[in-house]
This record gives sequence, structure tokens and C-alpha cells, in this order.
Amino acid sequence: MRRLNGVIFAMAVFSAMAGDFSLGGYVKNYTALIYPPKFEAPFGITTPELTGAANYRFNLKASYSPVDWLGVRASYDFIPQYTGAGMNFFQAQELNDYRVADIPSRISPADYEGEGFAIKQNLDRAMISMRISFADIDIGRQAVAWGSARTVNPTDILTPFSFDALDVEERPGVDGLRVRVPLGMMSEIDAGYLPGKDFEAENSAGWANLKLYALETDVTLVLVGMREFAFAGVDIARAIRGAGTWLEFGYFGSHEFFTDGSDSDGDGYFRLTAGADYSFTGKLYGFAEYHYSGAGECSPRNYAENYSKSAFQRGGVFLNAQNYIIPGAFYQFTPLLTGSMSLIYNICDNSALISPSIEHNFAQDVYISAGAHIGFGKGGIDFPHVESEFGSYPNMWFLSFRVYF
Repeated sequence: MRRLNGVIFAMAVFSAMAGDFSLGGYVKNYTALIYPPKFEAPFGITTPELTGAANYRFNLKASYSPVDWLGVRASYDFIPQYTGAGMNFFQAQELNDYRVADIPSRISPADYEGEGFAIKQNLDRAMISMRISFADIDIGRQAVAWGSARTVNPTDILTPFSFDALDVEERPGVDGLRVRVPLGMMSEIDAGYLPGKDFEAENSAGWANLKLYALETDVTLVLVGMREFAFAGVDIARAIRGAGTWLEFGYFGSHEFFTDGSDSDGDGYFRLTAGADYSFTGKLYGFAEYHYSGAGECSPRNYAENYSKSAFQRGGVFLNAQNYIIPGAFYQFTPLLTGSMSLIYNICDNSALISPSIEHNFAQDVYISAGAHIGFGKGGIDFPHVESEFGSYPNMWFLSFRVYF
């Protein structure tokens, strides 16, 4: 009888799994050496001559679709990492991650304070997707991102990547409900709600976007509400004479600004990115962008004021000044070897961040890459004031490998 029950149970499990099931993932490593600028911070804290970090990410993905219109997806990260002395001082402020609840991010050690070796974990996806006749519905932990620009996306304000982030392959998962209703070819309404930590209103966000395709142009109207703030933006992209072009802009301010024209906290701002890209040959691709940020400051002496602004705490702004030119290029030396170079030039203080990199696909699903973020400009620091943005930026050299399965 027990054997028969076991057979029946196994058959039930097999029957339940009779749909489309897949399992995969990757292993990544990013090892970075950091050369911080020399200065003395309050309380006698001084920057180290050399520091760095090593981060491994073991990712396992699973998806299951019992029927055509229903799917379940999960993704889990196991993350051993080493963080050198002084690294916490240079880490950017964290935005609201819009997760209702989460597994403990740290596995070991219990007394970890941001430096040394630690083992962490991350439940990055846990979602149910339904594809019904009139809409696509996603419930659970998922990625939410918008924008056409290559480096800085003014309309992508919920979980944006910093301009110097190394691992930008997958956007961090957030907990929410997303509904997309098609309106025709390449047009849709995209609406959603992120309840945030403990379902509290002050941690939540919601959006309603309208995507349209007309006159060979993609146009997206973006409306976002978060906490006491709101955002309205536009993203336009089209091809012109073989070149791709884009224009993103929007205003982030208090709810009052959008109802009676006044910002109660005086912290509203406008941002814009315009750019184009072009494939010059089969091997050479280039792009260029101009970015304006009303959240930034004109004088580097005032950059320290930025980190108390809602733009940097809630709005996904990372650059300190107001005007930037951002060119970049990619060159394919061989089918398996690619190089890239990008530059972020701060027009306000004549500083720049140069980011060269090279990547080799030396086996199927195996990649190795190396690169750097190197700052140029006036390097004087009288904490918390600086003489230029990227002249006071830590130089970073990194090595990475990625294996997919």
C-alpha cells in the first residue's frame, strides 16, 4: 500500500509538472581595485591608499508554465563577497527597493559591519505571469524599468542603475502588480503598483504609462507617484537616416506642483537626455548624449548639498552637476573580442570620467572582461567640498568573468 501511495504521489507530481519547465542561471565575479582620492573626513577618518572588493554571484533561475497563459518564475542569488576597508564611504545612497518583505540579506557573519568577508543572499524574482485575452498581468517580484537613453534615463526613477555600476545585466526585483493592455501594434497601456515595505503608503509607488507608435516614432508618456512626490515624463525614440535617436525628459516634484503649480518643499527639478547612435561599419558602433539635470548644482563647492535632496534620496539621481556630454563607442575586433570606451564629461567643472573595457567570449556561454573608471579634473578636496566631480572620484580597475548555464 505504501508503495502504491508513493507511485500515485509521484504520478501526481509528474502530472503537475507536465507543462514547460526550465532551469538555468549563471556564475559571475567582479573584482575591483579602488584608488581613492586623498582627503581627511570628519572624526579623523582618512581614505586608504588602496582598497577594493570581490563579489561572486551564483544565480539559479527556474520557470514553469503549466499552460500557455500562465507562468511562474523565480530567481535566487547566493553572494559571497569581500569588501575592503573604507569602501562604505564611497558607496552611493540606496534607493527604496520596493519590497514588501524579504529574506535576510546576510547569511554570515552575524556581526558584519560592511567590511571584510560576508555571505549574502537575494530572492530576486518570485512572480506569476498571466497572459489573458485583453492584458498581460504580472504579480510578485519582478523588474520594472523604462527609458531609451543609453547612459542616463530621466524617466527611469524607481530602481535605476548608477552611471558607474558594474553589473547592469538584470534590474533588481521589486514587489508589485503590473498590468499591460495592448492597444494595437506596438502601443499599450502599462500600469502598476509597488506596495513597498510592510505595505506602508510612504514606501509605495505607482505608475500609469501610455506607449504609442505613430509616424514611425515610439512615444511613451510616463506618470509616477511615490510617497509625497510625483513625476511626469516623456520618452521619444525614432530612426533618422539610419541613426537611432532619442529624447527623454520629465519633471519630478511634490504632488502640489502637478495640482496647483507650486512645490511645497522647493525640491522639484527637470531632467532631459537627448542622443543618437549609429553603426558606422559592421564592427564600429558609436553614440553620443547630452544630459541636463535640474537637480544638480552649477558650482562644485555646492555638490555636498545634493545628498540631502529628494532627487538623490528618492528620485534616482546620481550625477552632481547640471550639464553633461556623454559619448561612447564599441568596436568588434573579432567575432569573440569586443572593446568599448565611454566618457562622461561634466561641462560645469571640466571634469570627466573615462570608462574603457574589453570583453572576450572565449567559450560558449563563458565571458571574461576587464575595464576601469578613471576620473580626470581638479582633485582638491576640503571635505565635504570638492573642486570637481570626477577629479575627486575614486579610480577603479575591475576584472570580471561570467558563466551561463
